[in-house]
Amino acid sequence: MYICSNCKQLVKAKIKCYRTVIETREKEYPLRPKIYFGYILRGGKKIRSYRWRDRRDDPGGKGREVSKEVNLCPDCVLKKDL
Repeated sequence: MYICSNCKQLVKAKIKCYRTVIETREKEYPLRPKIYFGYILRGGKKIRSYRWRDRRDDPGGKGREVSKEVNLCPDCVLKKDL
């Protein structure tokens, strides 16, 4: 059971909830050095290395992330009157 964010109706159990993205924002992620474990080849197999010098960097970058999201009932999704 949930309350629809658009029509404010209480929706019965076992009826699908549609999560709809309303707003997104730009986000810049910084470089993070030596975060991920590295891998080495030993005997033809790839093995995880726990040594600090074998770790890899996370390059960071730019992207978009969700800033606002709403729950909608099936009727409001068909109407699309947000």
